[in-house]
Amino acid sequence: MKEKNIKAEKNNSNLYELEIDFWQENKLICGVDEVGRGCLAGPIVTAAVILAPHAINKNIKDSKLLSSLQIENISEWIVKNSSYAIGISNPRIIDQKNIYTTTQITMKKALFHLLASTDTAPDVIVIDAMPLILENSSYNAIPIESWVQGESKSASIAAASIIAKMTRDRIMQKMHLSFPAYGLYNHKGYGTPAHIAALKQQQASVIHRKTFIKNFKGSNHDIPEQQNLFR
Repeated sequence: MKEKNIKAEKNNSNLYELEIDFWQENKLICGVDEVGRGCLAGPIVTAAVILAPHAINKNIKDSKLLSSLQIENISEWIVKNSSYAIGISNPRIIDQKNIYTTTQITMKKALFHLLASTDTAPDVIVIDAMPLILENSSYNAIPIESWVQGESKSASIAAASIIAKMTRDRIMQKMHLSFPAYGLYNHKGYGTPAHIAALKQQQASVIHRKTFIKNFKGSNHDIPEQQNLFR
């Protein structure tokens, strides 16, 4: 499939162009995206979403362009008008395998969970920026397209970004209760000045990615083995 050169407008009228083309031929699209790839703490979360044919919500867009309230509201609509699945990988996996490989693994988690639970396989899988190969699986015949800034070219990818963002934000809000000193509730684990300042003042927690924070000075970032909740 040739990449569509689509620029999402403010009302997102073009974001469904690809989906409508497929729906008119009674075909399905599965969108896949990730959230949390660049964070210093917390998991990476992916989502795979197959929107119901002809289900259109013009408020859908890249999750980075939405407020927390908008994400909650739109994700409720997506849940009711799609089939979807989530993939999650914790910081220890990221440290062991690197973020690129972990992103691929986590996207496959979401994809395989979704495809195993659906009666009808999608006719194409579209992914934001990450190439995936499903060889040696029962899904290797499904075409895969990977596009840079895919959330602005496919409503299915944008929907996946919203579900992943909603899921990860809720996880980080719960983690904030156990690790309040880092301000996770506000920055969700991203490398904000406040988060970096907190890391320089105290020991890193079990939810921090050791390979991401190793260059920060001023604190001991060796995580005691008995603190590792993810073994």
